[in-house]
Amino acid sequence: MLDCSKDLLNLLNEILTLHKPFFDKSPCTNICDGTAALSYAEFLHRRKNFSKTKKIYNCLIKEATKLKESDNAYLGGVNINIEWLTIQAMCDLGQLESYLCNYNNAEKHFMTTLTKA
Repeated sequence: MLDCSKDLLNLLNEILTLHKPFFDKSPCTNICDGTAALSYAEFLHRRKNFSKTKKIYNCLIKEATKLKESDNAYLGGVNINIEWLTIQAMCDLGQLESYLCNYNNAEKHFMTTLTKA
């Protein structure tokens, strides 16, 4: 069992190393990577890199809103459309703001999320 856990950790480290260049670029540069950017922001949130996490969430919300308003196609993952990408980013941002004790900002994001949902 211990060898299996060690192998899994090694595999995860290899995957993160190979994909590091993708995660280093801004999610604002290519919104079609939105679902990956959202996953990365959630990963950073868990790792307590709050400033970068907040930047990614805000950028996703801004860019997804612009994309939706322009009626351009969003060709992200099959698991999420542009509306739900925005909603998820807003909800996650609200959770982050709440965690940082910014309750007014958290409430604003949660209320916007509820309205959109």
